[in-house]
Amino acid sequence: MNRTTKWLKLPLLILIIGIVFTLYVFYEVRKTEQKLLESEFTQQASSLASILQQGIDRNVQILESFAALYTSIDPISRNEFHHFVTELLSNHGDIQALEWIPRVSSSQRDAYEHSATQIFPNFRFTEKQASGRIVSAANRAEYFPVYFVEPLQGNEAAFGYDLASNPSRLAALESSRDSGEMKATVPVVLIQGDGFQRGFLMIYPVYGIGEVPTSPATRRTALRGYVLGVFRIDNMIDYALRNIPTAEMAITVRDSSVKSTEGILYSRPHRTEGGNAEQVLHEGFHYVQSLSVPGQNWLVHVESTSAFETVHKVRQAWWALACGLIFTIFVASYVQTLKMRARKHLEHIANLAESAHNLKQEITERKDAEEKIWNLAYFDVLTKLPNRRLAMDRLDQALITSNGSMKYGVLLMLDLDDFKSVNDTRGHDVGDQLLVEVGRRIVSSLRLEDTVSRFGGDEYMVIIEGLETDKTLAVSLVETIADKIKIALNQPYTLNHVEYTRNLTTSIGAVLFRDNADTIDVLLKHADTALYEAKVAGRNTITFFNPAMQAALESRLKMENALSNGLQNGEFQLFYQPQVDQQGCLIGAEALLRWFTPEKKIVSPVHFIQLAEDTGLILPLGLWVMQTACTQLKTWSENPSTSNLHISINVSARQFHQPNFVEQVFDTLKCSGANPTLLRLELTESIVLEKINDVINRMRQIRALGVTFSLDDFGTGFSSLSYLKRLPLNEVKIDQSFVRDITSDPSDAAIVCAIIAMNKSLGIQVIAEGVETEEQLYFLLENGCTNFQGYLFGKPVAIDEWSDLYKGTVNGPSNSFSRYFKKISQSGTEDNDY
Repeated sequence: MNRTTKWLKLPLLILIIGIVFTLYVFYEVRKTEQKLLESEFTQQASSLASILQQGIDRNVQILESFAALYTSIDPISRNEFHHFVTELLSNHGDIQALEWIPRVSSSQRDAYEHSATQIFPNFRFTEKQASGRIVSAANRAEYFPVYFVEPLQGNEAAFGYDLASNPSRLAALESSRDSGEMKATVPVVLIQGDGFQRGFLMIYPVYGIGEVPTSPATRRTALRGYVLGVFRIDNMIDYALRNIPTAEMAITVRDSSVKSTEGILYSRPHRTEGGNAEQVLHEGFHYVQSLSVPGQNWLVHVESTSAFETVHKVRQAWWALACGLIFTIFVASYVQTLKMRARKHLEHIANLAESAHNLKQEITERKDAEEKIWNLAYFDVLTKLPNRRLAMDRLDQALITSNGSMKYGVLLMLDLDDFKSVNDTRGHDVGDQLLVEVGRRIVSSLRLEDTVSRFGGDEYMVIIEGLETDKTLAVSLVETIADKIKIALNQPYTLNHVEYTRNLTTSIGAVLFRDNADTIDVLLKHADTALYEAKVAGRNTITFFNPAMQAALESRLKMENALSNGLQNGEFQLFYQPQVDQQGCLIGAEALLRWFTPEKKIVSPVHFIQLAEDTGLILPLGLWVMQTACTQLKTWSENPSTSNLHISINVSARQFHQPNFVEQVFDTLKCSGANPTLLRLELTESIVLEKINDVINRMRQIRALGVTFSLDDFGTGFSSLSYLKRLPLNEVKIDQSFVRDITSDPSDAAIVCAIIAMNKSLGIQVIAEGVETEEQLYFLLENGCTNFQGYLFGKPVAIDEWSDLYKGTVNGPSNSFSRYFKKISQSGTEDNDY
């Protein structure tokens, strides 16, 4: 028994709670239904009152338009009046008539009546007696007759009627005249019809054309007459509400100044004699709103009818009560059933919980995997910045946005200067840390909406939108942003817990965009071009793209392709310029590179050597020069007259610093069979000053093969005894810039003398290049220079011309050279200088 009571307790409690809750819901729903019903009524009644007011306002506007005719034209013929008013009334069926009421003095009466009888023979000024009889108007000082009326049909009784004969109408005329405003009369019995038509008149005064009287006195003087609208109240209101179904509401319009039933102007449904409509619910809803009628105070009173409640009343509360009770009983029974089954499902629920946990874990893992895939697809693994793909998408959106806003955006390409040295000296892990920190600093220097992307390696791309509509201002703003980035990147870095104080600079290429003028590919190409120019300009700077850059780049690319093709097609030749000693004997030659295009044009080394350096083509080109020179040495060795001649070749920095350069020299000598002692490598000061210890070691390895070295363009760089005495040099070449003016510039003369003396003290031979005059040769000989090269002895020539020009100059002075040295010998004997 106790167990049964225990099992019934919960269903019974649910039943009680359900019934109480259902009754509460019933009460609340019932209350809400009444509020909704009242709101629906108020909305409909307000809409009905607004439509009625619009009808009155429309009639006021019509009368104002009618009055405008008389304030602009005088006189107006009856025919003009007919056409104008007929057109005005064509879409307004609620107007009984529109009339023109002129101001007629007693002296003018006969003329007005006579004029009208020309068209209407029986016309006269009339008035209405108390008996209702229409008679001729009595004599008075002023008349206000209905002189024009439209439509005439149905308004014949009003034609000629003098409004001054009726005190209430006259009072309305005078009130409108003195105020200058439109006035409506109190409800009157219209003279038109059967004598039971209630209506009202709206009167608007008309003064002289162009006159705007400002006081009652001036208005009385300037008055010409009135335009008058005649309205049947029933017709006007029924017309305004013609499209509104009003069976659900009772409408009453009354004059608020009259408290009795006499003040009722309109009632719909029409009231019975008892004054009440049959269907009005006295306990229903009510709505009252004032109507604006010129000079009158009307009220519209709307009441709900039984039809309204029948149509709109809902029974949701009763449905809620019935459904709630049924549901409560059902739930109580169902809960009892569930309690009996609950224990059986506990184990199943536990299993479901475990499955849900596993599913949640699987979903989490899947989301993590999707996020990882997303990051791999659109973000750089190292810096977590947007990668190239995402950057391209954002650049595309930026182009669209700039087209709409007409503001410039900018694409910046940043490349870290000399980042390779960080990797080489500190390791790739430190280099990676530096790349991450650089990305972070660039981001912190910009706005949140700007895009910073790692484009690859040590190159970053920045997209900035919404700069300025003016290009000059946009450029200035970009320069400010670039300076901010450069300052941020130039601060010290802490990498692997060690402060990295070396200044980190960046080169920036910039290209503005707007109006979708360029595609993404073109913008990237232009930004790369600007970046290249920034590198060429000395790095750590920003360069904006301009079309001239592209032209220069295309020209450079064209030259690069031609250079590569020329190397493959054998368009290069070596020309040889003679080198002589102080006796005038030929001791060797410098091999100089010449390029002959397919059009047989000679391209100066000035135009292609630096390009070959930048592109790396200097490596195969320099190897070809060395191989060709060694082959020529082998050829000369087979002829006793040329077997002792050496050849000097220029070696570029990039070529010399190749890891396998020593092996290349060895292989070239071995393959050609040339005498190593006759091959002389000319190095510039820029080569030997970079990593001088490594350079010295490499020079010693090559010198061990028998090859000699000459230091080219000596004196133009950072020449000093400290490195000169350390380098395994055989020869120093005085640069032609000093030789050119030694006979006229004391400074150049002093420098040349110092170079000769210094190298003599170190046991290094000196050769002067650019010797073009006898005076230069005499000066050099007098100051101890032993070897010479220049146009005075011969221009660079192809090997085919060499044999004919310099035959027999090895073992003794040639005829072409000896005359210079004989002069010097004779000059020395006569002058006894040395």
